[in-house]
Amino acid sequence: MVIHDLLLLALHSFLEVCPVSSSWHLKQLGANSTQVHDYHIWLFPIIALYTFYTRKRSKIFSLPLSVIFLSILPTASVYFLLKNNYISKIPLPATGSHITVGILLVAIALRQTTEQLPPITLQRSWILSGLLQSLSLLISGSSRLGMSLGYALIYRIGFLEAFAISFSLNLITLTAGTGLDMLKGHLTLPTLTELLVASTFFCLALFVAIRGKWGFIAGCGCYRIALGLTLLLI
Repeated sequence: MVIHDLLLLALHSFLEVCPVSSSWHLKQLGANSTQVHDYHIWLFPIIALYTFYTRKRSKIFSLPLSVIFLSILPTASVYFLLKNNYISKIPLPATGSHITVGILLVAIALRQTTEQLPPITLQRSWILSGLLQSLSLLISGSSRLGMSLGYALIYRIGFLEAFAISFSLNLITLTAGTGLDMLKGHLTLPTLTELLVASTFFCLALFVAIRGKWGFIAGCGCYRIALGLTLLLI
């Protein structure tokens, strides 16, 4: 059982860097909601280190507080409404969702490398990223990273800058989630082995993503298309 849990943690940590839903994959493999939640929280240290390392790309310390507030407000609002059962997640058919998003990722990755796209300001990037990330909380089976990278898939934004902004926002969400767990007494700390597994596979995925850039996004799109077609056949 311990080996199975570590494999699930490794898969989750790797997929957190991919524009696919790590939560959906883990639940298909038998993980419960508590495990998925804990696996997200356990990535806090490595995502914090990555965010600090890329702070110059995200320019988080040069942003006005009003922009940061507007960026995190949608996600915080949706998170609060979901946790208090004021709203429910929007379910989407997994097959159609995977195929549609997969085709979109491939098309946009190709567009990024072949067309001259309009520029977008840094502040607008943060606000759009935060808005799209909030939608990922609302839509069942969607990817937070895939959603928050959406603006970069439409506008010509540097791949590394897009990742830096996305994970900076993700760190803010993780900070809020960790703080809430501590207040409620629900915080589960990882063992050193679990922390090492989570950090190792997150860094491995990050290395693959940075090396591949838009080719990596296209590859994830092809994977989602293949996954959707497989679900359709079975």
